[in-house]
Amino acid sequence: MARRPFKVVPGVDPEPPDDSGEPQRTRPSRSQKKREARVVFDLGEVLVKLRPAALKLLPLDDELREAVVFGQTLTKNARARHLRRIAKLLRSSDTQALTEALRDAGHLL
Repeated sequence: MARRPFKVVPGVDPEPPDDSGEPQRTRPSRSQKKREARVVFDLGEVLVKLRPAALKLLPLDDELREAVVFGQTLTKNARARHLRRIAKLLRSSDTQALTEALRDAGHLL
């Protein structure tokens, strides 16, 4: 019986390895998904901490803007739950344009 030249791992393309000898991934790793989710969550925290005048200058859709304004009125556990909702809304919107606008306004490093 012939042996396989490399190990088959779920989420990894069964094609031969590239020049570096490692198989190529077809989907992001679990750690990468968590890092991306944390970036979006942190962006939501920044939005909730902004003043209303600064929020008006940002390219937010109506649903996201209402969620951020409502999140500013909440405290502790309710705010944490609501930040998860804001992160969900951010994942479905254009975060690149929003991040650039926040950097231009000086709210992000």
